Amino acid sequence: MAMRLRLPFHFVLLFVFAASMLAAAVAAAAPAPAVPGASGGQGLVVRRFALITGASKGGAGRVPLRYAATDARAMQHVLTELGGISDANIITVLDADRAGLRAGFERLRRMVAGAGGPGGRTEIVFYYSGHSDEVGLLLGSERVTYPEIRAWVEETGADVRIAVLDSCASGALTRAKGGVHRPPFLVDTSSAARGHAYLTASSENEAAQESDRLGAAYFTHYLVSGLRGAADVSRDGRVTLSEAYQYAFTETLARTETSRGGPQHASYDFQLTGKGDLVMTDLHATTASLVFPPELSGRLFVRDGAGALVAEVHKLVAQPIELGLPPGRYRVTLDDQRKLSETSVELRAGEQTLLQPRQLVALVPAPTVSRGPGEADASASQPGAPGAVATAAPAPATAPSHAVNFSVYPGLDTSGGVPSHNRFVFGFAARSASLDGLALTLGHYVDGNASGVQVGYLGAGIGGRLGGIQIGGVAAYAGGDVSGGQIAGIASWSRGRLSGLQMAGITSAARGGGGAQIAGVASVSDGDFKGLQLSGAANVARKAQGLQIAGAFNGAESMNGLQLTVVNVGGDVTGAQIGVVNIARRMRGLQLGVVNVAEESEGVPFGLVSYVKNGIHELELSTNEVGASVVSAVLGNRRVYGRLGFGVLAAAGDIPGVRADATATGRSHWLVQWGLGVRLHLSDPWFVDVEATSTNYHRTSQSDFDDENAIAGSLRGLVGYRFAQNFAVVAGPTMTASVGWDGTDLVTGRDFIEGVYRSGATTVRLFPGLVLGLRI
Repeated sequence: MAMRLRLPFHFVLLFVFAASMLAAAVAAAAPAPAVPGASGGQGLVVRRFALITGASKGGAGRVPLRYAATDARAMQHVLTELGGISDANIITVLDADRAGLRAGFERLRRMVAGAGGPGGRTEIVFYYSGHSDEVGLLLGSERVTYPEIRAWVEETGADVRIAVLDSCASGALTRAKGGVHRPPFLVDTSSAARGHAYLTASSENEAAQESDRLGAAYFTHYLVSGLRGAADVSRDGRVTLSEAYQYAFTETLARTETSRGGPQHASYDFQLTGKGDLVMTDLHATTASLVFPPELSGRLFVRDGAGALVAEVHKLVAQPIELGLPPGRYRVTLDDQRKLSETSVELRAGEQTLLQPRQLVALVPAPTVSRGPGEADASASQPGAPGAVATAAPAPATAPSHAVNFSVYPGLDTSGGVPSHNRFVFGFAARSASLDGLALTLGHYVDGNASGVQVGYLGAGIGGRLGGIQIGGVAAYAGGDVSGGQIAGIASWSRGRLSGLQMAGITSAARGGGGAQIAGVASVSDGDFKGLQLSGAANVARKAQGLQIAGAFNGAESMNGLQLTVVNVGGDVTGAQIGVVNIARRMRGLQLGVVNVAEESEGVPFGLVSYVKNGIHELELSTNEVGASVVSAVLGNRRVYGRLGFGVLAAAGDIPGVRADATATGRSHWLVQWGLGVRLHLSDPWFVDVEATSTNYHRTSQSDFDDENAIAGSLRGLVGYRFAQNFAVVAGPTMTASVGWDGTDLVTGRDFIEGVYRSGATTVRLFPGLVLGLRI
């Protein structure tokens, strides 16, 4: 019997609470059910499959999404690690067009058909993160309507069909069946369940939002956190469909109520028959887990070794929570509304790791930095965010005050051997509780904050914040934020944020901020940095805005500005990369180099070889009116591409109607061709390429190989027709200008509407032509 719930919000919450408590009591006494995807109750064999899709582009007028692919991979990982789906049974399609998505569903249908059998059940999970509107999913310039999505899901033939859409106005999918945005539900489904469940991130008239702080979409982030164990209300080590949705609904609404996009309400439509709960993930299947004990309470943020936020848990007191995670090192931050605390844990395969409260060390969040008039950067102060850093507290006010301190060694000074608040410090090695003035020593360390000028001819250190100038002959260190300058002969290091100048002979390092980092070898920012990074060898930043200029290497997870060096590597780059080798995950702007590489590119890749994963990669065999045979690589993004070709120019006497070139008698001409083109996509299968190319000629005989003292530049308009996905024909007219100097005159045209201009030993020829090519 199909069930449709239409209950008031408060009644559903009471129902959820009562049912969860009852489930917890029953789970304590009942034997554990089998791992999802392996078998269900009474020996029922369950086979689960998934189609995971992330699409960042929604067509003209829509800003590309930053985290669609990240969301898809996060869902893939949790389903393979905890959801009982093997790698062989999961299909991942990123930035697919309509045909690619349809092919994914067809492949899913065949997998389900091959897995059916008596006494078994098949389940599919379809997940989509991307653009949509009230009509359907938007895949670039194409659309798949919601009725089509429902039909494709139903056509898989699986006994249980689950679809999750994290996209704008996706609630229209549930609206089509009468569903509306609702509070969390509890479904009475079973291991013998049949039917479908559709979960969407927003209602039919709301935007689905993504967050730079989370590095993900809100709904997907909390859904994945819930599937990893945060949603396990019954504490039986298994997360059901209703538990996962309840957690994602509540957390998404709570975290978007004050966002610019407004509150976001998840919605659902489900028709499932049976009794019992449909288990989505089983924490017993993981090789490692992290347990938060009952005495901990607050919001817990778990980041992996790369700094990515993998789980966020809102934990109540007396409620233990277990998260299933891959083995590795993690950073855990706790915000209990009173203070922030943090620790690192190492999860080992086959072990359950308990986080002890005594492991957490109190932190003071870094101050926020204004992004504009009257607007604070809220993400910088969010616990668990990359910009939230530990900053040492000021020295206690109970420390004595001595305006002047002359010190031979800490403990042997005019302050009586006790660190004190000082205004002037002189001597050899000294220690102060705080400094507000001037220090001139061989070495000086301040326990708390310092302002003014601190000069340590060997080294200078501050445990807290610096407001002023710190100079160390060898090293300068600040445990907190730096507002002013750090100058050192070898290394300047701030564990807080920089607002000013860092300069060192070898390395400058900070947790982010703004200003300038200048180093002889490397400049490093472990947070967001706005300004200039300049070094002799390498610059590294998590998020950079401004300039990175280095002798060898620039690296940034996110870059808004210019990277200039030999090798530039960036995650999401907006601006320009100029170097020999340029690499980016997502490029918006100019890549200028010998080799350019990007997963996605919107802009101009200008180089000898430019490879874009989701762009143009074609091999062309072409000829022209004088019989030149050229093999070219055509590489670039979907709009702009580069051409690199090699070929041979036929001997003039071999082509009827072509004049013989007396200067080339007995020689063969080889050519190297490079060009830049723009592609105009017409209605399939037609397209037009407009190119500018440069051709260099080389000549060989039995005794030598020389560069020809000539070059030819061409403008070409090519019309293309694609017979198949990997086979096209192109043809079109050209206009060529060949320039020869030192007496060289390349006679490569057919003397048809040709213009010849001579000036001394230089000859210029203008002539039209024709190109015909095959592309695969």
